Amino acid sequence: MTTTRTATIDDEGEEEVRAEDMDDETELAILQNDVVWIEAIEERNKAQLESFNNEQDQWDSMTDWEQDLLTNKESHMKRIEVLTKRLEA
Repeated sequence: MTTTRTATIDDEGEEEVRAEDMDDETELAILQNDVVWIEAIEERNKAQLESFNNEQDQWDSMTDWEQDLLTNKESHMKRIEVLTKRLEA
């Protein structure tokens, strides 16, 4: 079992961070869902880039949640690989 910190956005738009115990399957599902969001944000950003002055303006227009997802893409992918190997063993 893994203890992890989970960030969510509440109804008022405030981030809630809490520690949870979750099994590997649950953590893997959450990370895979995040990757789907990351890919969607990346596709949207490609389509919208011309409407911004530059990539920094586009970055600045994103929510903290979107920026966090994109920033953590590599660590998500590495963790997915570790969890997948562990679950296949």
